[in-house]
Amino acid sequence: MRNSELARLLYDISELLEIKGESTFKIRAYAEAARAIEGLTEDIEKVAHEKRLKEIPGVGESIAEKLEEYLVAGKLTYHEDLKKQVPEELHELLRIPGIGPKTLQFPSCVCLWQMKYWEKV
Repeated sequence: MRNSELARLLYDISELLEIKGESTFKIRAYAEAARAIEGLTEDIEKVAHEKRLKEIPGVGESIAEKLEEYLVAGKLTYHEDLKKQVPEELHELLRIPGIGPKTLQFPSCVCLWQMKYWEKV
């Protein structure tokens, strides 16, 4: 079952969107879809094959299309594009306990990241 893999992907998208300061509606939509897929008792690939992705709570047309793309291609263009827009180092800071996407939105975090980045160049 790839449910946890897809849930992690959607959580990742939600975090990236939050770092970017996107709308809370969009951020919540991805997080809610991730939670629903985590709790799904059926294999997501079976659900997708039977064209029932939109029956999952929180999964609308847009997210269903993205899930299908990932299941077929093994990657998601939208996710790849988001990762290019958010510095990898900044995204990795989310792994530190107590640091969340909202913390990373503060200018001081971005400035700290920029200082570290320019030290490497």
